[in-house]
Amino acid sequence: MEQRISELEGVEDCVLVFETKQLRVTGENPDALLPEIRKICSDIESEAKVIAPKSKHYGKG
Repeated sequence: MEQRISELEGVEDCVLVFETKQLRVTGENPDALLPEIRKICSDIESEAKVIAPKSKHYGKG
């Protein structure tokens, strides 16, 4: 899974974190890659969930 996703155009880094069972993907526009990432994950691990990270909003200080 990690290798196939890292080969997608626009992916800068793809790391599997075993402790949290998370695959972290960084790139130019990772949200645009979500459909492709979901397909790869479901093909390999049918129960895998692909969740977009929550946006970080910083409050006024």
